[in-house]
Order: sequence, then C-alpha cells, then structure tokens
Amino acid sequence: MTILNTDGLSYEAEKLIGSTEKFKLYQCSFGNNKTCILKIASLAEYNGILDREADLLQTLLAEVERIITEYGTVESDGKTLDYQLLLPHLMDSFIDPNQDKRRINVIDLSHMADDLSQLVPLSLIISRERLRVDPRTSAWILGRLLKLLAFTHSQGVSIGFLNRDNILINREQHRVTIFDWSQAKINNAPLSSELATIEIAQVAREITLLLGGNPTDGQLPPDEQLIDDRYADHLRHLTSFKEDDAYEAHRKFYELIRALWPSGFYPYTTHKLTNL
Repeated sequence: MTILNTDGLSYEAEKLIGSTEKFKLYQCSFGNNKTCILKIASLAEYNGILDREADLLQTLLAEVERIITEYGTVESDGKTLDYQLLLPHLMDSFIDPNQDKRRINVIDLSHMADDLSQLVPLSLIISRERLRVDPRTSAWILGRLLKLLAFTHSQGVSIGFLNRDNILINREQHRVTIFDWSQAKINNAPLSSELATIEIAQVAREITLLLGGNPTDGQLPPDEQLIDDRYADHLRHLTSFKEDDAYEAHRKFYELIRALWPSGFYPYTTHKLTNL
C-alpha cells in the first residue's frame, strides 16, 4: 500500500505489525530507509492523539538541537550528549484524505537500527524467548532509560507508558528507546517529584523483571557478577519510590556501576529464565 503525504512524498506500507483500538502500525519504507513505521489513526476521532504525539516528539527533538547548538555535544561530566539517540524521530505527520481523513505519523528509527527486526521489546525477551539478561547487560539498558528520563523530566514530560512492551532495545548496538509516546503529557517543567518517582520506579521494576528478579522484594537470581548485594539493593531503592530526581538517579547509578565492574563495551548476554 502506497501512502502519499500532502507534498506528494510516498511511503510504502509493507505489512501490518501491530494495532490498538486507536491506531495501527505498519512497517514502512521511504526510499532506501527501511526502518520507518506508519502509525495510522484507526478512526478520524483519534487524530488528536497522534497529533499530540507528533507535537511532543517535535518539541523534544527541537530542544535537543537547541542544547547541542548552545552547549555542544559533550556534557559537563565529559559524557557525550546523545539524547537524540534515545528518542524516536518524527519524519512526517499529515491527514490523509484517502484514509478517511485519518492522521498518519511516520516514525523514523534508522538511528536505532539498520533493520526493524533488530529492535525488540523487553517483553519478547522475557515472555517468548524465556531468557533473562545478566547484571552488566541490565546496567546499560537501565542507564540509558534513566538518561532518557533525566531529559524528558527536565522538559516537564511524563511518558506514561513505561512497561516492557513499550521499551525497545537493539541488542547488538546497545540502543534503547520508548516506542509509543501517545500517552505522554507535558506537565510543569521540571516534572513534579511525584511523577518523576513513579517513572523511575517503573523502569527499575522492568529491569528487575528482565534480570529474572522479583520486583516485590527485590530478590535477584544468583549471578557470578553479583559479588555482593549493592546492585540488588540499588534496584530495590529505585523500585521503592525513593528517588525523585532522574538526573541524580542516573548519576548515582553510574557511580555504582563504575565501582562494580570494569568500564568499556559489554556484549548483550542472557541466561535461561528460571523462577526464583
């Protein structure tokens, strides 16, 4: 199926890859770009949801560009400023008269993967593959999620949908993103402590589950990388709604990681999932 925008640019909807009550998702190609997705409102009455999502993504990416222009690509702590790698990019958004005047958002993920099949939700790893990641693998995933929250919370944005179905990772390239932003809201900037605490706890909970752990009591499976309880205790702290500043949570998390394990690239590593 070929979709034309208002300027006559064509997007090829290759196959349906998901749907909700309010929108459908199609794998899409645009020229040589094979990593875009068409998000089409199921009915015109849901156009506003995709319109708000498009506006939010544009606003966040514009702020990233402003920060880079003003401060450069290196943060005060020496780390690379790469918020743009954590966000889906809005390629296009328009009302299609040939689709019953429904809004279509075109989401570009080419900065996240060379092929859409490289991006998997955390739920697939746990539920379908029946695998758990090891602690060092969980660390780069949680680290990137906390960095994303540090940025969105500074902009007054609550993502709202932070479960394992909506967290995508590229296992080889160490990319992490939130796919669906249709439930995100712009609140007061910076985000309230209450909302920040909830979202920090949500991502820590999902990482605990990804480790094969129990988020209720914070217990993790035995692993040779866990020489003491510091990592489990830190996750328990985050999931217990005791951290209300994502920037500080990210900073303190990496302080712990540097104390626990050597720095440098660590490959994605899993083990068979067993019940605690």
